[in-house]
Amino acid sequence: GATSLSLHRNQNFRAGEKCSVKKSTIGANVSVGNAVKILNSIIHDNVVVEDDCVLNNVVICGNAVIRKGSSLKDCQVAFGFEVPAGSDCQNEALTADELENIVI
Repeated sequence: GATSLSLHRNQNFRAGEKCSVKKSTIGANVSVGNAVKILNSIIHDNVVVEDDCVLNNVVICGNAVIRKGSSLKDCQVAFGFEVPAGSDCQNEALTADELENIVI
């Protein structure tokens, strides 16, 4: 199938092996690890997505970090927020105030 990917400003996008990015917009200086799946999402500038993450219908604001093995569906991640490794989140707005609600 066709891959639909928009690289905003197309600067310094780094993707690891076996990544899938479909119907998504990726900002500048974004680093994506190995075996990451991104679908129908918007990722702003300076974001790091570590290995083995699944991002489905998410908006990730700038300077955020998504740690290894996390799965996010229908979520928004605040500017500069770090999602802990192995997180499984659905329908959440992840901000500093929401950290205690993340299920690992």
